[in-house]
Amino acid sequence: MKRPTRGKLRQLIKKEPEKVIDFIFELFDKIDALTSQVDKLTVKVKTLENKHKKDSHNSNNPPSSDLINKPIKSLREQSGKKPGGQIGHEGHTLEFSKKPDRIDVLPVEKCEHCGKQFNKKNVPTYKTRQVIELVIRTETVEYRAEEMTCNCGKITTAAFPLFAKKKVQYGLSMISFLAYINQRQIIPLDRVTEFIKDTTGHTISQGTVNNSVVKCYNELKPFEVQAKILLLKSAVVGFDATGIRCLKKNYWIHVACTSSLTLLYFHAKKSKKAMDEFGILPEFKGIAVHDFDKTYFQYLCDHSLCCAHFLRELIFLFEEEEKLWAGEMIELLIEMNEKVKSAKEKGLEKLPTRTINRLTVEYQNIIKLALKKAPLQKERVGERGRIKQTKERNLLDRLSQKQEETLRFLNDFKVPFDNNGSERSFRMAKAKQKISGCFRNPEYGKMYCRIRSYIDTVQKNGLPILESLKNALMGRPFIPVDSS
Repeated sequence: MKRPTRGKLRQLIKKEPEKVIDFIFELFDKIDALTSQVDKLTVKVKTLENKHKKDSHNSNNPPSSDLINKPIKSLREQSGKKPGGQIGHEGHTLEFSKKPDRIDVLPVEKCEHCGKQFNKKNVPTYKTRQVIELVIRTETVEYRAEEMTCNCGKITTAAFPLFAKKKVQYGLSMISFLAYINQRQIIPLDRVTEFIKDTTGHTISQGTVNNSVVKCYNELKPFEVQAKILLLKSAVVGFDATGIRCLKKNYWIHVACTSSLTLLYFHAKKSKKAMDEFGILPEFKGIAVHDFDKTYFQYLCDHSLCCAHFLRELIFLFEEEEKLWAGEMIELLIEMNEKVKSAKEKGLEKLPTRTINRLTVEYQNIIKLALKKAPLQKERVGERGRIKQTKERNLLDRLSQKQEETLRFLNDFKVPFDNNGSERSFRMAKAKQKISGCFRNPEYGKMYCRIRSYIDTVQKNGLPILESLKNALMGRPFIPVDSS
C-alpha cells in the first residue's frame, strides 16, 4: 500500500479501517527491520573505529602494522638519563696502533719558508696520523701436498685439509660469510651476489649462496637436538608463534626460548598438531609462558600469562573507551612488576607474604567492581553462534578466571612479567618477510628457522656470530650445555 494523503487516510479510516490497520502493521515491520539494520551498522562502525584506533601500544597488533602518519605512544617509561654515554660507561675510542699494517711516507722536498731544496744531509723526523680503512678482498690459497717416493718404491702423499675436496672450491671463510649476510643480515640472494661483486670484484652465483645456507643448515643438526633436550629440562620456557608467508599461504614460525637459548620451528599450522610435532610442550614439565591462546592450556605443564598482552588491552580500554578500572589495573600491574624487580635487586627470593596478599586483594577488588559495570550480554547480535561478549567483558573474564596464571610472576621470581623474549625472536623473521616477501618453499623456512635459532643462541651467549658459523661449517658448532 502506497503512502496516502491525510485526506485519503481519513476516508480510509471511515470506509476501510482494516486496510489502515494492515498499513500500520506494515509500517511497524519496516521500522523493526530498519532499527535492526541500524543496530548492526552501529556495531560495525564501532568495530571499524576501534580497529583504526588500535596500534602496537594498545593492542597485540605488530609494530609493522602501525600507520606511518600516526604517532605511537611508547610503553617504555622514561629513564631520566641524558642522551649519550653514561657515567662509568666503557668507551670505544680509537686506539693508536704501534704496528700499522701499512706505512705511507709523505716526503718534504723543499723548505716552505725559504724555498731551499733538502738533501741527504737533512735527516727527517716524523709526525704521524693513522687512518683505519676497510679492505675487503678474496684470497686464493693453494694447498700443495708433498709426494715422497720411498726406497721401497711406494709414494706417500700428504693429506689435504678436510674442507679442500675439489680442484677449486670456496673456503670456509667465504661460505660462512655468505651464510652470515644472507641469514643474519637478511640480504636476499641477488643482493648478496651484487655485494660480493662490488666489494671484491669476484663473481658468484645465487646457487653458491644457497649452497652455503644448505651446508650450514646440515651442520647445525646436533645443535638443534641438544637445544630441544635443554628446553625440556628448563624450569621456565617462553612459547609463541607468528605467521609468515610461504607458497602464497600463511605458515607459522613457533618458538620456544629461554634467556640463553632459542629454538624456532616452521610449520603450516598454528594448531596443537604443530606444537606436538615441535616436540617440546607434550613432554614439558616446567612453566610455560605464553599469551592466552587456548591451545597452550591443553598441555599439562604449569602456565604463566604474558602481562604485556594484558597491559596493551588495558591501555586501549582506558584511553579509547575511558574505562577507569583499566587505568587502575595498569597501575597495579606496573606496581607489582616494580616490587618484584626491586626485590630481585636486593637479592630476595620472594616478596613478603603481606605484600603479596595486599596486591592480590587489590587485584581481585578491581575485577569485582568492574564485572558489575560490564554484565554479560544476553541478547544475540547475529542469527547463529554463541552470544558475543564485549572486549571489556572478555578481558575481565580472563583476568578473573586465570588469576593464578596472570600473577605467577608475583609469587615465583623465576617467571618473567612478560613474554617479550619470545616476541623478540620473531623480529628478524618479520623483517625478512618485509624484505624478501615470503619463502619460496617450506624447506627454505625450515633452514631459516634452524640457522636463526643458532644465531640467536650464540648471540645470547655473547659469542661472535660469524666465527660461530664458521666453526659450525668445520663440524664444531656451538653446543649449549645445561647450566642448571
